[in-house]
Amino acid sequence: MYTIGVDLGGTNIAVGLVNENREIVKRLSTPTNAERPYDEIIADMGAIVNKLIDDNGIDKKDIKYVGIGAPGVLDNEAGTVSDNSNIHWINYPIRAKFQQYVDLPVFLGNDANVAALAEYVGGCGKGSKNFVMLTLGTGVGGGIVLNGKLYTGSHNIGAEIGHAIFKADGNKCGCGNHGCIEAYCSATALIKMALKDLDENTDSQIAKSEKVNARTVIDAARDGDEYGMKLFKEYTDNLAQVLASIVNFLDPDVIALGGGVANAGEFLLEPVRNKVQQHVTFSHLYGTKILKAQMGNDAGIIGAACLGE
Repeated sequence: MYTIGVDLGGTNIAVGLVNENREIVKRLSTPTNAERPYDEIIADMGAIVNKLIDDNGIDKKDIKYVGIGAPGVLDNEAGTVSDNSNIHWINYPIRAKFQQYVDLPVFLGNDANVAALAEYVGGCGKGSKNFVMLTLGTGVGGGIVLNGKLYTGSHNIGAEIGHAIFKADGNKCGCGNHGCIEAYCSATALIKMALKDLDENTDSQIAKSEKVNARTVIDAARDGDEYGMKLFKEYTDNLAQVLASIVNFLDPDVIALGGGVANAGEFLLEPVRNKVQQHVTFSHLYGTKILKAQMGNDAGIIGAACLGE
């Protein structure tokens, strides 16, 4: 038996045929063209899923269901998506519309939750009981698995870790609030930190770069650049405090870090682990592993393909 995962993003619609070992057997993608009417995007989703099935000679009886992961608030019970910042869908009946083209059971999930589920079933969280994932990219995505079940809260807005308050009346976040974790631990936050005092650090290799991004700062720190090391220390201090709070609150087996910042690997993870150890309450019982996420770009498809399990 197979399942199909659909990763509906602001740029591309990616679909994959996933086997019982949670491996992507075949995949296809098409541009989302998010500015189009909703129904046109759904029609393309249906077309590409049907093409995936037909091109591989799969009988629909051998497909258990289709899982769809997308940004925003997805209500699996109601079959709707709302507050989708990438494609601006409000209370849209995504399941019913999609099933006009693909007559299969459909399960829905938020993209960050779906990525966490993929990492839990097949990545660095495999074998754990309680698992948390943070994606450190343009924003900070979050996903939580408790006792083997994806946690989404009572109103499908749970696990928005990036918008938990880190510092009262702190830096403004893209959501409009102030002091969110995202405003301190995202790649965007690291870039803003670097640019803030860059005019006073013109001798830094960061100032000499054509474009300042998170990798610019991390590479500077790795090279021993004084300003880069200062920024990196502040960033890892903030991240470690956030992770220590998660440990104190949830006591997970594993916390996975994904996204562009996490590509720094052990250069990021080692100091963060050491600092988390200093902030956890029951340090003698502390056993949470902090690891780099493994699933990469496959997470959206594989996680969506596991939503019905």
